[in-house]
Amino acid sequence: MNKEEWTRVCDLFASEEFQRRSAINKENRAKLKIVHTLGARSFQRTRALLKNPESDEISAALLYKKTHTNKDGMWTSEDARKFFEKMEALQLQYKSEGKSYTEVEIFAEVLGTKAGYV
Repeated sequence: MNKEEWTRVCDLFASEEFQRRSAINKENRAKLKIVHTLGARSFQRTRALLKNPESDEISAALLYKKTHTNKDGMWTSEDARKFFEKMEALQLQYKSEGKSYTEVEIFAEVLGTKAGYV
């Protein structure tokens, strides 16, 4: 990055509009009860990396677990752990009752279909 580009970036970050949006985003992030551990990597990229090579799939519940636990296996929050356990319990319950719900339907039942629940 040359000096002119650097100056433009610094001016952008110092602008009132950028600072206002940054403050709003900070407040919104603080409200999150459940956070994922992906950083900048997308869920689709993570799904591709974690999928079973034979079936070309990964279960929604397992993807949720992998993206909401730290490297040491600890959950990012108690709520995240409870949601995963509820997904597993519903899967077993529906299987024992002979109901045919897909993993995505169970995922949606536990977490809802509102944006921000992955």
